[in-house]
Amino acid sequence: MRKDGICQFVFNLHAEVKLEDAVSNIATVVKLTKGKASPLFVDIRGAKSITLDARKYFSGKESGDAATATALFVGGSVSRVLGNFFLRLDKPDYPISLFSSEPDAIQWLKTFIK
Repeated sequence: MRKDGICQFVFNLHAEVKLEDAVSNIATVVKLTKGKASPLFVDIRGAKSITLDARKYFSGKESGDAATATALFVGGSVSRVLGNFFLRLDKPDYPISLFSSEPDAIQWLKTFIK
């Protein structure tokens, strides 16, 4: 948890994110926020892949209940492709956007702090 109320997590370099990872990540968010939905800053620059099941979980009810909004921080082409897949194919029910600038992402997320 950041001091500004934003929950931040970073995928490890070359991470191959599976359903069990997604479940664990969201459970950790819920624990850190004590069950209160908060903005999420998710650094996916290191991710190598995210399975369909994991993407669907991240876009589903559990994640929507945990997040008021999500900023996906992307870098090179792999993370940008993963982020665009998520936005276009999985269509989460909560505000989500891609950012290549951390300050821009944080500024956007601050509008979702309750």
